[in-house]
Amino acid sequence: MSSLILLVEIGFYDTITMIKDRYNNQNFTTSLKLEANILTLLFLNSYNMYKSPGFTLVSTMISVSIVILLASIAIPQLLRIKMTANESLARATLKTISTALENYAAANQQVYPSDISVLMLEEPPYLKRNYVADSPLQGYNYTCGSLDAGSYSCQAEPVDCNVSGSKRYTIATAGVFSEEDCG
Repeated sequence: MSSLILLVEIGFYDTITMIKDRYNNQNFTTSLKLEANILTLLFLNSYNMYKSPGFTLVSTMISVSIVILLASIAIPQLLRIKMTANESLARATLKTISTALENYAAANQQVYPSDISVLMLEEPPYLKRNYVADSPLQGYNYTCGSLDAGSYSCQAEPVDCNVSGSKRYTIATAGVFSEEDCG
């Protein structure tokens, strides 16, 4: 037991040296000889364990290259997914604006509002949010450039072409929807 305390306090090498010195200079009992042999084996095993490296430079480089390869595959796919989601939201937003404009016209003798903010002033509001004033939203800018009593035209254009979206969308009177590439 005292050898184990020494093992913790001094370390393997010093403890082994002390026990071997005692073993050579004195007459030890069989249990102390066994203890010295066990500690010698423990020391040699731990020495060999620390001597062998965990990861070599080559295995680390292989691991890093695998991670880089997976990232090079995954990141563009995630960007495409985000761009597709932005485009879907842009289409849905334009359809929401068109529906609000058509409902307003149906309630007001087929006259469209002169400004999109009128749709939020009505009770109940036709739109809960001014998409034009709150632009950009999810990578798209919204404009309703042509709003008059008889017709309307609203557009959704990506903030950064082929990054936040790849299509430019337009919705016109009676919900006529069109799209074109932004690039």
